Amino acid sequence: YDSELKFNLQKKCQLIFNRNIKRLLGEFSFHHIGYACTDFEKEMHCFTLLGYRQKDSDFIDETQGVEGRFLIADNQPEIELLKNSENSTTLDYWIRNKIKVYHFAYTVKNFDEALKKFKNSKSIVARQPEISKYFGKRICFVMLPNMFLIELIEV
Repeated sequence: YDSELKFNLQKKCQLIFNRNIKRLLGEFSFHHIGYACTDFEKEMHCFTLLGYRQKDSDFIDETQGVEGRFLIADNQPEIELLKNSENSTTLDYWIRNKIKVYHFAYTVKNFDEALKKFKNSKSIVARQPEISKYFGKRICFVMLPNMFLIELIEV
């Protein structure tokens, strides 16, 4: 089984899962990686070496207590640099533990259905849906059962 069938069965199961997710949620696509830091310019130095450039103006999200900057590069995932706003502790856990990857973000067409699906799969809504200062659409942070944080962005 392990040497012959397991790989083929996993591949077929993944195709079925992808088809069911698309039917249930509509569009569900990877958007960006959220990256926790304390200084945008220090991070820019390193990301520039990898071909990244700033996408547009920095933003402040008072509700979340963060400042952000999106970076783009050819044939690479979009990066969202995030740092705490003044007097905020939102990113303290990640920064204190030297964890740079804060979250993965996904755009989703059927936002409410996606949120319900994640809740039913023992995920925890870490931050209730709110209108994003950057996207102008609803976003929500969900902690998966493996303790990985994702962001859902309504399209």
